[in-house]
Amino acid sequence: MLRNDDGPFVPDPVGERLREIGVPSAAHLAGETAPPSLAPVQAEGERGGALAAEHAYATTVAIAALVAELQTRPARLLVKGGIALPDARRLATVASREQDELDPLLSVAERASLTVSGDELVAVVDEGWDAAAVADRWRVLASAWLGRIPADLRAMLAERAHVDWHGRLQDFIDWLFPAADDAMQQRVRDYVRDARLLGLIDDHTVTSAGALLLDG
Repeated sequence: MLRNDDGPFVPDPVGERLREIGVPSAAHLAGETAPPSLAPVQAEGERGGALAAEHAYATTVAIAALVAELQTRPARLLVKGGIALPDARRLATVASREQDELDPLLSVAERASLTVSGDELVAVVDEGWDAAAVADRWRVLASAWLGRIPADLRAMLAERAHVDWHGRLQDFIDWLFPAADDAMQQRVRDYVRDARLLGLIDDHTVTSAGALLLDG
């Protein structure tokens, strides 16, 4: 956005192209105000409750089971995407999860470089993972979650690590990134989903573990 004596403006050819792809106008952006402030977290010592810890433990154990199974028997991937049904059923049984819960778990595992996709989905872990305790395995998964977040989004989440999101985080993301496409919005939803799986978010509040991670 450029600015002159009359305020912000966009050159006409640029503005026309931006309108074609659905980017808000300069006037619209100039008049936009930030969504209402998020509420500070109360009783910080109680953050990171039992439910979040259960999610973290259960997710780590399930991913460890999936990785161990894939080390022995890779899963066949379909040309159109996804895991072949017999292998999906097998992996769901191994992880003690429903089939529709597999993709998020495998996403967390792939982000941590525990699996790799080609014609098949295979595990590529080293002895360190195999010998690690549950807490150390969780640390690998959580660190990978943080490491793959884009720097600008990571900074925004860190700024809001000590506030109650209460479902309004998406409002801030929409305001900060008005030109975000559907793919970016889906990535944000996936990161939040995975944060819940890893016990970094409990309902709409960042847990103590999540705050420490986001704070570096």
